[in-house]
Amino acid sequence: MHRIYSLLILIFFLNNYQGLSQTKVVFKKIDNKQGLSQNGVLAIFQEKDGYMWFGTHYGLNRYDGFTFKNYYRG
Repeated sequence: MHRIYSLLILIFFLNNYQGLSQTKVVFKKIDNKQGLSQNGVLAIFQEKDGYMWFGTHYGLNRYDGFTFKNYYRG
């Protein structure tokens, strides 16, 4: 019985420890109203400089956190 209580206490502390180490993630909705060429995004990539790249059927979109620069398929 002592082993079961010890195991339950260990699981409780491990579960709480993981909860404290989690960071809060905030999502911002970005769509064609903000300048994205199309709402259907096929790929996402982030450069080391911080630019976010979004690939859509209409082309490639670079996002700097404020505005988009669109590169359309020709």
